[in-house]
Amino acid sequence: MKRVLAWILCGLLCISLLPAAFAETVEIIDVEPAVEEGLESREGVGLISTVDESGEDIVVVDEPAAEGTDAATQTAESNSKPAITTHPKTTTVSEGVTVKFTVKATGGSLTYQWYYRTSSTGTWTKCTGTGYNTATLSVKAVAYREGYQYRCLVKNSSGSIYTNNAALHILAKPAIKTHPKTTTVAEGETAKFTVAATGGNLSYQWYYRVSSTGTWTKCTGTGCNTATLSVKAVAYREGYQYRCLVTNSLGSIYTNNAALHLLAKPAIKTQPASKTANENATVKFTVAASGGNLSYQWQYRTSSSGTWKNSTTTGCKTATLSVKAEGYRSGYQYRCKVKNSLGTVYSKAATLTVNLVKYRALLVGEETFTFEDVNMRNRGDVLLMQKMLKSVKGPTGGSYSVTCKYDLSNNGIKNAISSTFAGADSNDVSLFFIATHGVTNISSGIYAGEMVTVTSDGNEYLTMYDLATWLKTVPGKVIVLIGSCGSGAAIVENGNYKFVSNEELNDQFNEAVIQAFAALDEELPNENGEVANTGEFRNSKFYVMTAAAHMQSSWGWEGSTVEDSNNFFPYFLAQGVMNGKPADANNNGVVTMLELFNYIEKCITDVQDSKLQDTKMYPENSTYSLFK
Repeated sequence: MKRVLAWILCGLLCISLLPAAFAETVEIIDVEPAVEEGLESREGVGLISTVDESGEDIVVVDEPAAEGTDAATQTAESNSKPAITTHPKTTTVSEGVTVKFTVKATGGSLTYQWYYRTSSTGTWTKCTGTGYNTATLSVKAVAYREGYQYRCLVKNSSGSIYTNNAALHILAKPAIKTHPKTTTVAEGETAKFTVAATGGNLSYQWYYRVSSTGTWTKCTGTGCNTATLSVKAVAYREGYQYRCLVTNSLGSIYTNNAALHLLAKPAIKTQPASKTANENATVKFTVAASGGNLSYQWQYRTSSSGTWKNSTTTGCKTATLSVKAEGYRSGYQYRCKVKNSLGTVYSKAATLTVNLVKYRALLVGEETFTFEDVNMRNRGDVLLMQKMLKSVKGPTGGSYSVTCKYDLSNNGIKNAISSTFAGADSNDVSLFFIATHGVTNISSGIYAGEMVTVTSDGNEYLTMYDLATWLKTVPGKVIVLIGSCGSGAAIVENGNYKFVSNEELNDQFNEAVIQAFAALDEELPNENGEVANTGEFRNSKFYVMTAAAHMQSSWGWEGSTVEDSNNFFPYFLAQGVMNGKPADANNNGVVTMLELFNYIEKCITDVQDSKLQDTKMYPENSTYSLFK
């Protein structure tokens, strides 16, 4: 029995030792899984190859569980809230390139939805383009998408999370969207100058100068190489100017200048200066002040002891006031009230002196001729013109001083011009009128338009050239009214020039032959090839009206007295300006050259059975104001 029990114990011992003995003799072989050709394998990683819509290979990596991680842990992670591990990045590319924004997240069973907005403050909108519901969004870089922002919503059954925003910038030459602005701050504060620009991959360099005409120097302070420059407002920087140079690989551009002003009580730096100006000219009064955030209000008074009133003319609330130098404003004073939140200051007063337009008239009537009795019409014309000028004013309101002369020689007319218009300046208006006989045909040595004057022993001829030469010496504007036959030679007519007699002209007036306002400013030859003195008054200083064309007669009537005798041209001229000014077609109280010309022409046409004379004027269709 003992022997049987021993055998049983020995058998049990052998059975318990058998696995260990067997392990030492068995080799366990680790079999490597098959890998598709062209794909790299990694230990413990399974690889699957696929192709996306563009034809590009995409490798999906199936990561094994981390060492020491059991299935329960993996399941817990797959059900956790999403977490962003890599956010999409702001990207700058050339136009036309496709940009990819990518997000990486953990959490398991994730879904994606990309959003965009057109600016940093715009409303987010769902994307619908390539990859809009995957981890990678593809966007075509077109110009209008400059500055667009993108973000992705990542979610699963446990929650959701947004990525940070990423912007798209398109590489182009820099362009300034917002320039830095002039800034006023209190001393000791920090002023900020900011630029906004497009172009992509931009770099910034700020510059400053100490005045508006100084030399630009690179800034080295805070933000000197960014879009925003910070500057400490200290006293010596008052008036400094700043600008930024924005650069990328395609070019560079400067911003506008912006100034730094320090807020302080207003102080006048430059006082407005007194001015003297010709009547109706525009005068500017200017003040310069310091203090920052300044407002301006110009004031005026009618005399040095008058009450100040706020001005309402152009620039009355700016540093420069514009004033029309009208006659009544001569002696007016102007000052400026300069103000900000810290105080108010007044400039000194500046006085306006108006150089009034002076109106002078010389009226000449020739009445004693060797070839006829005393001509009452020419004296009658002078008397009528004198009466007319005494009843009206010049367009600025000044009255005419009138000088009348009779029976003057050429030299007498020259001297009368010199003495009557002595003292005239560039602001003045001088009027010359002459009533006499004139030449309408051309013969040897005598030209159409020459006027007959009276000497002590007979008559002589005054050429347009001589008369124009004398009147050109008179400063300012000169109104020339010539009441004689052939007087249109003063300004020249254009057309098919030919020699015609007075009789032919009277019988059949040829408008094609005699036309006013030549396109060609030239002199016409006489029958012997000599040059006529025509067109001498075609000059910017002259405003000319003549009784007839250069080869026409001037007509009128002889009454029983001088007062009843006149030529048509001066008679209707005077009537158009006197007695309610019937020549004033627009009823504005001022008679212009063109209005008076049209009135005279109509009246002469009405009085003549067949029109034999044509009033002429220079410049053509001029609206120059004559009388009011």
